[in-house]
Amino acid sequence: DRDVTGVQTCALPICFPAPVGGTCDLALAGGVLWFSDSTDQQFGDLESVSLDSSHTVTDTGRSLYQMIFATTPAHPGWLVVGESQGDPTSVWVLDVSDPANVTTITHNLSLVGGGGNLGDMAITPDGSTLYTANGSPYELDAFSLPGLTAAGVYPTAPYPTAVAASPNGEQVAEGIDGIYNPDVYLFDIGNSTAKAHWDFGGTD
Repeated sequence: DRDVTGVQTCALPICFPAPVGGTCDLALAGGVLWFSDSTDQQFGDLESVSLDSSHTVTDTGRSLYQMIFATTPAHPGWLVVGESQGDPTSVWVLDVSDPANVTTITHNLSLVGGGGNLGDMAITPDGSTLYTANGSPYELDAFSLPGLTAAGVYPTAPYPTAVAASPNGEQVAEGIDGIYNPDVYLFDIGNSTAKAHWDFGGTD
């Protein structure tokens, strides 16, 4: 139910079975497609499936909670994995250049600010910065990659759910469940005051 970053459109659909459940998030990194095999909306193993004719499924043995992913063309062997809906937020930067031997580059058990209920992640085009949208605190947070050190805070309102970086890397936008607040905030990188915001109307 999300866009798969980096996957090319093909002339005919290619279908193969995989035990996908939970968040149903997908990512392309290390030349394979990544997913979680969670079927109970909770913990699941991080798995990959090859994109050749064999469609070989490989289980990394890493069990994480409600996984969501972020990738960047600047580092095609990186897979950033976040445990959504957890408190505090946990994020891993993994080296998946060899899908059969996944290693941890960085793991942050509790992101700066005590963020929880991770809703979305995005990486700048140059691969230098990770942005997170957590249900709390009410802000867009930036972290340098691959070390996941704090790289900026952009205040919004309750409750952040989505984030996207512009193609030129100069702006970042965050969407929130803005019941009584604007629904989308746009920031210039390095400026914590919103450049613009939009409200879709209504309280749903």
